[in-house]
Amino acid sequence: MVQGVRVLVERGRLVHLHIEHSELNLQGAIQIAKGLQKPACCLQTLNISRNALGDVGVAPIIHALGSDNVVLHSLDLSENELTSETGALLARVLDGNDTLTTLVLEHNRLGDEGVAALAAMLESELCRVRFLDLSRNKLMDRGALALAKALKTNLALTTLKLSRNKITDKGGAALGKAFRASTSLKTLDLRWNDMTADGKGGEGRRPSLDGAMPGQKRKGSVEGRNPSVGGSQGRKPSVGGRKPSVEAGAVQGRKPSIAGLLT
Repeated sequence: MVQGVRVLVERGRLVHLHIEHSELNLQGAIQIAKGLQKPACCLQTLNISRNALGDVGVAPIIHALGSDNVVLHSLDLSENELTSETGALLARVLDGNDTLTTLVLEHNRLGDEGVAALAAMLESELCRVRFLDLSRNKLMDRGALALAKALKTNLALTTLKLSRNKITDKGGAALGKAFRASTSLKTLDLRWNDMTADGKGGEGRRPSLDGAMPGQKRKGSVEGRNPSVGGSQGRKPSVGGRKPSVEAGAVQGRKPSIAGLLT
């Protein structure tokens, strides 16, 4: 099956390819990577989420992104048991990539180290990523502070999803400040973290009900409420190249989340 997919990819017949939750293995990933690098390839969207590929399994595809022939706009690597090693590899390869605009890494184990590497990538003038999902990645304040620093200079990112991590008031405050100062960021998702309503708590305290930092001016969309329905888990972004929604929790074909919306 995968050999057939490679033929379709390299001959320019596929634009969108979804192989999520399909027991894709290393050999299959290698075949896809080879197809991506063929001159005739026109694949723009690749979803290989929920395959438990690990760092080694996704490496061939990430390395392929460094090829001049690759025109991929959207890559979904969610739920693949990825660690900081993949975060560092993505940062190195994407530093020279000017086509990828949507990167989904939800439900992995990148941690602060992997996220810090991606934050450094966001500081590059060549970075074109507009939608970045780092939800459920064991992210804490160190990674949040690195992202906040990157947002000061990044001019491309419009949506940043950080729900279901371990960010406390310290990291949340830094992100909130960076959000207010950013000229491009429109949606910041901080739901289900360890921030508090009064901004004086820490890990383990009850999260804020509205996600706003004390004294925060309202701008764009900040999602910080623990919703009863409509959480971010399992959501996917719209196809690469489409304009991200500025409504809280809005996803292609779905109603906006009821999570706190500040406008």
